[in-house]
Amino acid sequence: MHGLSHGNVALALCLFGLSQSGCDIVQGFRDASAAVFPEEKTYFDAPGFRLVRGGYREIEFASGSSLYLLARPADREDHSLHVMRYADPRPCVLNNVQAHRAGAGTFVDATTIAYTEEGTEQGTLRFADGDCHTYDISVPSSRIPFFETPEGFLTYHGRDLFIVNPVTGMTRTIVPEFSLLTGFSAFYVIGSRGRIGAFTTDFKEVAWFGDGVGPNGAAGSSFFYEDTAGIHRLVAASAASVTDTVIAADGCNLAITRNLGTAENWVTYFSPCSEKKLVVFSESVGKSSVLDISADPGNMVFLPEFPSQTGDPAVDRFFVFYLTEVDGNVGQLMMRTPDRKTKVIGQRAAFERLTVLAGKETYGYALVEVNGEVGRFVRWDADGSTLGIAQDVARGPGDLVVDFNGETGQFALLSEEGLSIVSRRVPASDFKIRDDKNRWTAIIDDYQDSIASLYITESSLDFTEAARKPAPPPLRTLIAHGVRWDSRTRFVPALPGIAFFTHYDPVTDIGRLEYRNLELQFTATVSDGVSAYLTTPGGLIYAVPFGDSAGIWVVRSR
Repeated sequence: MHGLSHGNVALALCLFGLSQSGCDIVQGFRDASAAVFPEEKTYFDAPGFRLVRGGYREIEFASGSSLYLLARPADREDHSLHVMRYADPRPCVLNNVQAHRAGAGTFVDATTIAYTEEGTEQGTLRFADGDCHTYDISVPSSRIPFFETPEGFLTYHGRDLFIVNPVTGMTRTIVPEFSLLTGFSAFYVIGSRGRIGAFTTDFKEVAWFGDGVGPNGAAGSSFFYEDTAGIHRLVAASAASVTDTVIAADGCNLAITRNLGTAENWVTYFSPCSEKKLVVFSESVGKSSVLDISADPGNMVFLPEFPSQTGDPAVDRFFVFYLTEVDGNVGQLMMRTPDRKTKVIGQRAAFERLTVLAGKETYGYALVEVNGEVGRFVRWDADGSTLGIAQDVARGPGDLVVDFNGETGQFALLSEEGLSIVSRRVPASDFKIRDDKNRWTAIIDDYQDSIASLYITESSLDFTEAARKPAPPPLRTLIAHGVRWDSRTRFVPALPGIAFFTHYDPVTDIGRLEYRNLELQFTATVSDGVSAYLTTPGGLIYAVPFGDSAGIWVVRSR
């Protein structure tokens, strides 16, 4: 039998509550981690060291030629922005910075901060570097850049879309009167003056298409659009060329159908438009077929009978789901089975809530009898029968929130026991997060005024996964009560854990920064009086705006 070191003994006593003296749990892990987990970080060496003194309430990284920290002063009436090189933190100040965006490292000519002084949606766009040097170039009637490229920053000038390089002063107009930015294959699609242009990934023009372009969208490796000449399909001919084919000269009401996990993608439209004859186009094979269904192209989805992943919905064995009697954004939900029998699933259905599960048996779920933002949730089967599951279910394509009162409801999952309530009193959305390594889900309970109880579970809490393979109700572990639920609750990459705020003061917007090691199951404090923090692969950087500890601190994982 191997002997235990003093550090391991102390740690074990603390873990099992057997020590007669006070336990410093982090100190216990300091003593034991090197022996027990030599390759793994287990704790934050809090409070760390102060990188720079001063009262700061917001912090963020800026990168480009070097890594910088940006910080807002504690006084909310002070709109200056403090900038400091991370390796040599001597802050300089940019005055009167309202909205801003920090360089993300794609543009490397300099570490660049783009900002406006007006605080309105449109203003005069200015640029500065990490030493607070303001570049000569300024752009009136602009806004904060929404895209960064090696060439510069993509933004507006009035209604024109252009790229600006603040270091050289170069500007390049991409398109005038910009109206659309999307993409397909290896191309951007940009709309302007009723036309669409294909551009390479460095925003170099390839070709222009269309006249009076209306509905459009990507499906598979193609891009479809409708204009005065009918329905078109764009495909990549090479890395720098695109071909345009009219697939229905008399077509209209183009719609890109939602993919239900199949290998094929379909688009629908009327052709001839005057006859409202419904056509489905299979993207990968470039084939169109007439459907003998009377429905709106915009409310349809297709599913080939299991195990097929492709096919022609007009002639092959398919499930076809669609809405009739559409009233606003709800309608009568219909299902045509592979043997061409038509079933009514429900009235006043929300199409975005339709879930279809394919296998040896095809079934799914739908939200019907919608009234405002809630409806009745049912299971449907291939024979058209339905079974009520829950009432007052919040609209939306995501999680199942039942008994919703307009502010909060109960988060539920299907399980071996039927419908299981996982969390009570949650908002309609954004009440859980999953860590990047897919190990844990953080979820809240008893949510009120942005304060909640924080729990952890290994379950993904995914509705479709739970519906497909019902399991026992997920087990949750309480992490803390009184947690501020916002972007400051997040998983941390430096160790297997999650950081969060407790003892939150809404007036000063500060709280106690704590973390939980989810593998070793201990909770510890980083610091009180924290307003913001950044996660890094090796630790945390956090801001304390008030008191003797005011400053920006760095704490490393050990």
